[in-house]
Amino acid sequence: MAAEKQVYHFTAEVKDVEIRKVEDIDASFENSKGETVESHYIKLTCDVGEDMDRVFFKDKDMSNLEKYKRGMVGTFFIRVDVEEGFGAKAKFLVTDFKED
Repeated sequence: MAAEKQVYHFTAEVKDVEIRKVEDIDASFENSKGETVESHYIKLTCDVGEDMDRVFFKDKDMSNLEKYKRGMVGTFFIRVDVEEGFGAKAKFLVTDFKED
């Protein structure tokens, strides 16, 4: 019996987040025609809450690169995409950030 695959998403607020590192990640790849497709995203390494739990967020909007600075504290609004089947995996994508 095969596990039924379920895919869903929801949005969430993550409060009391401190940005620790901001990186421009080059995710360029070669398509089936052998052409290079340029792709970049922002990887945010953050600490959350009083216990300073480490989290990693992805922002695909490269115009936000200059917006994020190390040491900023605020609230992230994220879209969580979940795929459940035999196991489960989730992706966290930033939709907005409001500095405190």
